Amino acid sequence: MKEKIRLLLTYSRKSIRFIWRNDRQYYLLTAISIVLGAIRVFPGMFLMSYSIDLLARQAPPSDYLNVVLSIILIMLALSVASNLTDNRLQYVRKRLEAKIRLNVDEVCLQADYADLQSKNFIEKKNFALAAIDNGSLELVIQCLKSLLSSIMMMAGVLWILSAASFFVLIPLAVSLLISVYNDYLNARQNFIDTKEETEYRRKSSYLQKVSTDFEYAKEIRMFHLKDSFQGRMDEVEQLLYRCREVRRKRRRPSGILIYSSEMILETAIYLYFGFQVLAASITLGQFSLYANALRQLKGSLDDIIYAMTAFYVNIDYLDGLFGFTDWKRELPAAGGTGPSVSQARIRFENVSFRYPFSDRDALKDINITVNAGETLLVAGENGAGKSTFVKLLCGLYQPTGGKIYLNEMDITQLDPAQYRKMVSAVFQDFSLFAMPIAENVCAMNEREDGKLRQALVHVNLTDVVDGTSQKWDTPLYRIFDENGVEFSGGEMQRLAIARAVYKDAPILILDEPTSALDPKAEYEIYDSFREMARGKTAIYISHRLSGTRFSDKIAVFDQGEIVEYGTHESLMEEEGLYAELYSLQAGLYDRRA
Repeated sequence: MKEKIRLLLTYSRKSIRFIWRNDRQYYLLTAISIVLGAIRVFPGMFLMSYSIDLLARQAPPSDYLNVVLSIILIMLALSVASNLTDNRLQYVRKRLEAKIRLNVDEVCLQADYADLQSKNFIEKKNFALAAIDNGSLELVIQCLKSLLSSIMMMAGVLWILSAASFFVLIPLAVSLLISVYNDYLNARQNFIDTKEETEYRRKSSYLQKVSTDFEYAKEIRMFHLKDSFQGRMDEVEQLLYRCREVRRKRRRPSGILIYSSEMILETAIYLYFGFQVLAASITLGQFSLYANALRQLKGSLDDIIYAMTAFYVNIDYLDGLFGFTDWKRELPAAGGTGPSVSQARIRFENVSFRYPFSDRDALKDINITVNAGETLLVAGENGAGKSTFVKLLCGLYQPTGGKIYLNEMDITQLDPAQYRKMVSAVFQDFSLFAMPIAENVCAMNEREDGKLRQALVHVNLTDVVDGTSQKWDTPLYRIFDENGVEFSGGEMQRLAIARAVYKDAPILILDEPTSALDPKAEYEIYDSFREMARGKTAIYISHRLSGTRFSDKIAVFDQGEIVEYGTHESLMEEEGLYAELYSLQAGLYDRRA
C-alpha cells in the first residue's frame, strides 16, 4: 500500500511536469473548466425550487417570468462559456496526446537496434501505447480537476443542506460505500482487460498490416493467401471475443450494485423530505431543492471516489508509460564527441555474437583486420553470418564476446552517433522513404547540388531522375503527394547506393548492393565501384563473386566462422569452399556447361 502511494505521488509529479513543459494552456483551460463545472449546476437547482414555490402560491406571472428568464440567462451564459472552454480543451488534449506519442516514437527511433527485435521491448511499447489510448497521463489532471470541482460543488451543496437535518446523510454514506466498491472493481477490471488484450492486439495489428500494406499485396494474390489470412484474423478475433465474453460475465453484478446504490438514496429522499412536506415543515420548492442538492452531493462524492479509484489503478498505466519513455535516458547521448578520421582501419578480435532470441552463436570467434583503404569481399552461403558481421561493424549490434576496434579504439567506448557518421552502408533489405529524391540521397547531410549529381552519376541514375516532373525534388511514393514517383526495384537499389556514396564516410559497406539490378546495371555499378571506394575502407558482401576483380582480400564465412581468407588467386589455389562457389557460378555462364 505504501509503495502504491509512493508511486502515485511520483507519477503524479511526473505527469504534472510533463504537461507543464509541453502545454501550459492546458492548465489554464482546466482551471476555468473547474470553476464553470462547479457553479453551473446551482442555477438549475434554484430555478426548479423557486418555480415550484411561485406556482404553488400562484404568484403574479410577471414575478414568475422574471425569475425564470433571469436564471435561464445565467444558465445559458454558463453553458456557452463551459462549452467553449471544453471544446478548446478537447483540442489541447489531442495536441497533448500527440506530444506523448512523439515521446514514444522518439524512444523507438533512439532505441538500440537489437531492442527493436526484443519481445520485451515490443510488449512495453504496446502497453505504453495502450496507456496513451486510455488517457493515463491526462487522467492525472482530470482526477485533480474532478476532485477540485467536486469539492467546490460540495461546499455549495452542504450550505444548502445545512438548513435541513444532516440525518439524511446516513443513507448517503451507505450508498457511497457501495459505489466505492463498484468503482474499484470496474477500474481494476479495465486495467486487467487491457493487459489481457495486449497479446491479441499485437497479433491483430500484424495481420491488419499484412492485409492492407501494399508491400505484401503481390504475394497474397499470387499465392492465394487471402483465405489463410482471413482465417487467422477470424481466429484472433474469436479468441478476443471469448476473452471479452468471460470478462463480461464477471461484470454482471456491477449493474446490480449501481442500481442498489441509487435506490437507497432515492428511498431516503422521498421518505425523509416527503414526510417533512406532509408535516408542512418545508415547501415543495424546498423539497425539490434539498432532493436535488442531495443527489448532487452524491454525484460529487461519486466523482471524487471514481477519480481517486481511477487514479489509484492508473498507477499501472503510468508505470508502463513512463517506464517506456524513460528508456531513452539509459541510451548513450547522441551528438557527443567522437573520433573524426579520414582513414579507417577495422579490426575484429575474437568477436562472437548471439541474437537475444537464439540459442546459438550467429558469429563465432571472428578475427580479421581490414586495413585503411582496403576492399574486402565477404562471401559465403545463406545464413553464414555475413549480414550479422556487417550489422556489428555498423554498430547496430554489440558483440556478445570480443571487441571491434576502429584505429585501435574500442567502438563500444565511442559515441554511437559519431561512430555511425563514419560508416556508410547499403543494406540487403534497404529502405527508402516517402520524401523527395534529394532528401533520400542526402539524408540528414547538408544538400550540395554538385555532390548530389555526382552521386547519381556514379549509379547511372541521372537520366531517370531528370525525367521526373521535379527532378530530384520529386517525392518518392504517393503517400504525401499524388505526383510522387515509384521507381523499379533496380532503380530504388541504385538510389540507395547513391545515398551511401553521398554520405562520403571513410567506411563503405555494401550488403548485396546489386541483387535487384539487371546485368547491364550491375556491370555499370561494378565499373564505378573503384571510384566510389577510392580512399575508403570498403566491405562488400555478395553472392555474386564477380566482384572479386576489385577486391583486395576475400573472407569466406561458413556457419558463423571465417573459414578462408586471402586473395582470389590464393583461395582458388586452396580449392576450398570459395573455389567451389566460384566455379559453380562460373559454370552457369559457360556455354559448354
